Formats: sequence, C-alpha cells, structure tokens
Amino acid sequence: MAIVDKPAGIHTKPFGMPLALEHALPAVLTPPPSGARDALLRPTAVHRLDKRVQGLVVVAKTRSAAASLAASFRERQVRKRYRALLVGRLDVIECLEAACSAATKAAGGLEVSSEADGAELRVTSLIDGRPAQTLVRVLEHTPHVQAGWLTTVDLQPLTGRRHQLRRHCQELGFAICGDDLYPTVGGGEGSFGGKRSGGLFLQSIAVSVLHPRNDGSWHFRGEQCAWKRVSKDGNHYRILEHPTGYFYQQGILPS
Repeated sequence: MAIVDKPAGIHTKPFGMPLALEHALPAVLTPPPSGARDALLRPTAVHRLDKRVQGLVVVAKTRSAAASLAASFRERQVRKRYRALLVGRLDVIECLEAACSAATKAAGGLEVSSEADGAELRVTSLIDGRPAQTLVRVLEHTPHVQAGWLTTVDLQPLTGRRHQLRRHCQELGFAICGDDLYPTVGGGEGSFGGKRSGGLFLQSIAVSVLHPRNDGSWHFRGEQCAWKRVSKDGNHYRILEHPTGYFYQQGILPS
C-alpha cells in the first residue's frame, strides 16, 4: 500500500488519456517484495480524485491489498478530509436558520443540521437519486474585494457520490472557488467563483485507512495547502496560489 499526493491537472486513472497518475506510479514507488506472488503488474489507485483536485490517493501494489482496500472504501471505513475555499461568508448559525425555512425544504430535499460541538454542519441531500452526506467545518472568513467574502472550510464526505463535495457546497449557496461546473447559483457565467483558469480550490489533505495486512488504522496527512498569506505595505493580502497558477490577488485582510 502507498499514499500518493496527486497534483491537480491530471486524471487518476488513464481512461484512454495519455497522462494519468497511474502511468507515473511504477517510477516513483518501490515494488512489492520479490516473494509477493500476487503483485500487480503496476500499482493501481483504489479510488479516484477529479482531474482538477489535488491531494492524497490510496494506492495498492498487490491484488490482496487492492481487494482489502476496495472493501474498506465500500464499507465506508475510510475517512477522508478535504480543504476548500468557498465564495461567500458561510456562517453556521445563519445556514441552519436558512435550511429550516419552508421555502428551502420545499426547494429540493436539502437537509442541514448541526453536529454536537455546534461548529460543524451535516449536509444531507439526494445526488443522482442516492443519499449523500458531508460534514462541513468552517475554519476562517476572509474579506475579499470581488467576492465580498471567502470562507475556508474542511469537508468530510460520509458517502462517495460523484462530485459530492462540489455539489453540496453549491447547494448550500457557497460554491468552491474556480468551480465552473457547480458555480454559485445566480452568479452567472463568468462570475468570480466560476472562473476556471485559476484552478479548483479543493484539496484532499488527510486520509485514515485500515492497513490491508495488519488491520491497524493508519492516518496520513498531506502537505499544507498552497494557499498562503503575505504581508505588503503594512496590509495583509490573501494570495490565492494554486498548483496550476495564481488565482485573484485582491483579497484584503484587516491589518
């Protein structure tokens, strides 16, 4: 087993593409022990990250590891955590009040509840006809010239639906920066949050998984997100740096 930090801009699996993460795995990972009879011809990712998402991918080197890890994902024994930057100011209390309104309930089945500590939201809805759940924890609010506010959050998917995190953020009314597929509702084409050129601000930063050989739980954490702050002329500017380029530099924080 191995954990690999996939860069943004490449697919996890080939699917007929000339460049994918799995193409590079034999060159960067040590092979299984020479006596391993069930070694795979090449390491294989046991789950996928979207092409535009950077972060941790669980990889198997043997058939037995691939089967064990696939079962862990299927039985929801794997815990993953993502960091995202949302357009707008997401407030837990205001979000709960809005979700309780009759209009919201009638609009499409989105349910929002608060976890025990009151700092985390549980978002539930149907995605492609199947139930989906995500935990959302607000970490930081940042004033921004164009967007008004940006919100940094940690996201933990409790199910694994297609584009689940991106769709749940949009359903809450706070799309992920750079998401042109699921932009803020009513933002219009070309709006701040939906500009694609700067990258999608969603990164897989942590994963906990049962080791396929000893059943112990292993915890992995990726490198700090590339988003950073710099100081200039006494004012603090939030520089939104993405692996595929810089993305808007007009987010001004109070001194």
